[in-house]
Amino acid sequence: MKINTISKKVLLTSAVLLFASTFTFAQEAEVSEEIAEDVTPIAVTEESESIEEEAVPVAVTEESTVDAYDEAPQSSSISTADEYMESSTEKKTAKPKSKIHNPFEGMFEPKQKKYVFYEQTPLSTGTIGYGIKARTAEIFVDPKTKKVGIQVYYQSSFFDFMFDEKDVALIAEGFEKYLADFDAHALIKNNTMKTRKMYTSKGNCRVEWGTIKAMINNFGDAKFHVGYEFKKNSPYFCIIVKDCKNIAPDLGSNVAEKSVEVQLYFTKAEAKQLLEKIGRERVKQELQEQAVSADSY
Repeated sequence: MKINTISKKVLLTSAVLLFASTFTFAQEAEVSEEIAEDVTPIAVTEESESIEEEAVPVAVTEESTVDAYDEAPQSSSISTADEYMESSTEKKTAKPKSKIHNPFEGMFEPKQKKYVFYEQTPLSTGTIGYGIKARTAEIFVDPKTKKVGIQVYYQSSFFDFMFDEKDVALIAEGFEKYLADFDAHALIKNNTMKTRKMYTSKGNCRVEWGTIKAMINNFGDAKFHVGYEFKKNSPYFCIIVKDCKNIAPDLGSNVAEKSVEVQLYFTKAEAKQLLEKIGRERVKQELQEQAVSADSY
């Protein structure tokens, strides 16, 4: 009887243990199934990848913006603009702008290049009412004839007065006589017509004139005399170039038949400067330099 009772207890205990272990195993199996369901892999497609990439938020700061711009490649539109600008520059360099044709170009070059202008000198010219006007004259030499010239503006025209070596010597001689009379206080004050040709009336010069420098087409041969004249109580050394006949051919019907008389006045200092600039040595120097430059050209 006791044995049966013990057996029943053993059997009951075994049954309880078996049921507990079975229940525990079942719970563990359910938990493992839930975990398995949670970690089930998801099928990834290109569409899902793009969606995920676009949906990822990025925190943007000033530093990240600068770094991203520095590291990121420039867009194609910017590079295209740069290429266009470079190609445009290359085209401009390769094809310089064509020069516009000027139909008048070179028309007056022979006249402009005919003489060699090398110096300026101060003087005065006569005006209406027996006054004088200070001017600046241009000194030049003609390489062909070796004559030296003075170009000055007078009464709305440009005049060229050209002297050979003999005529320059007459001017220099007259100036020496003027200085002697000046120092001796022997200058005559009230006889202008006499004093204007006091020292010589034998000079000859070529005269050319025109309204603009590029068209000095009128010319003739004139006489000149050297003396002095009082202006405002001051005795000016003077060169008076007489009028002359216009001998230029084919100038039309509205051209002046002759030139006008021109009075050139100089202070002692101005006359001295003039003679230094038109003297033989200076003219010779300019002609030599002109010959050297022509040979090198």
